[in-house]
Amino acid sequence: MDTIEQYKQKKEIKLSNVKPNDIVLLKGSGNYTWVYLANGSKRLLCKTMHTVMDEYEPMFFVRTHKSYSVNLNHFKYQDKHDELTLVLTNGIKAEVSRRKKKDFLTSLNYHNYLHN
Repeated sequence: MDTIEQYKQKKEIKLSNVKPNDIVLLKGSGNYTWVYLANGSKRLLCKTMHTVMDEYEPMFFVRTHKSYSVNLNHFKYQDKHDELTLVLTNGIKAEVSRRKKKDFLTSLNYHNYLHN
C-alpha cells in the first residue's frame, strides 16, 4: 500500500475536474481527503474534508462520521448486519457514527422526498 506522500504524487486531482455527482464518498485523513469516484477510482486531495465539502453545495454531501461524508445520490442501502454501515455505489462502504445517525436518517428522508 502506498503512503499518502507516494499516492499524492501519483494521483492528486483538482476539484474543478470533478462534478459533485461523480463523487461517491469523501474520506478524511488529517489534512488530506480521499475522494472515491463513481467510476471506481479514488484520488487524493491536499485539503481537509471540511474544506472539500465547503466547495460544493451542502445538498450533495452528508457527514456521517468524523472521517466520512457520503453523496446521498450514491447511497444504496444500510448493511443488514450492521445498521451503522452504509453500502454505496460500487460496493463502497462507509460508517455512520452513533452521534450522526439521526442527522443522516433525516437527510436521507429529505433527499428521498425531493427525488420521489
